[in-house]
Amino acid sequence: MAGQAPLLVAYLNETTAEYKAELHELQELARAAHCLASGGIKVLLAGADSRAVFITSEDGIRQPALSLFIGGRRKGEFPGTWNSQALRDWIYERFLGVQVLDDAHAVADFPHKTAVAIVECLCSPRAVELNSALAALRKQSRGKSLSTAVSTSSTSLAQELGLETSEGLVVVGAGGLGNRPRFPDHTLAFIADELQLWLFGVLGLAKPAAETLLRVPTKAEL
Repeated sequence: MAGQAPLLVAYLNETTAEYKAELHELQELARAAHCLASGGIKVLLAGADSRAVFITSEDGIRQPALSLFIGGRRKGEFPGTWNSQALRDWIYERFLGVQVLDDAHAVADFPHKTAVAIVECLCSPRAVELNSALAALRKQSRGKSLSTAVSTSSTSLAQELGLETSEGLVVVGAGGLGNRPRFPDHTLAFIADELQLWLFGVLGLAKPAAETLLRVPTKAEL
């Protein structure tokens, strides 16, 4: 149902000196996370409009703020400092349970068994396929089987993981120890269904039923 689609609402005060900078951070966030919020990313300007001011004051919202709505109900509110990286990290954790890595992250830094993906950019076509697979994995395993992380074209991490290109998916043991199975994208297509089935096989989980194969909408579908 369309009404159940995840929606992100940003509350900004357009009358403040910080407004342009806050809007810029939100625009940076949209580039990295628009593919997760199939209901869209909306902005409510609540500085001059009396109705918008009333809505935010009634809900106890202090701008800038970002809320997640599902089915018309607020399901979460960003708790941190307003910058695009912190906003991005919160959204990926809430939607997928995924940690977004910085360029300095090394294999030995993973405290738990982790599925590590490297993509050209967040919300790229390959990243959207990956997001769909991770969403289904999280639903089926309830997030207990392994951690998940994604990096954007970290050459050093890709080399450490043994990837032949700057993109790919590898399951890494705690502390980087043990075998590191790699998704065989030279024989399997890098699409959600194939990624899901491979991850379930690596983890020894039962094959998911057809109804659990989730899809994150593509940019064209938003």
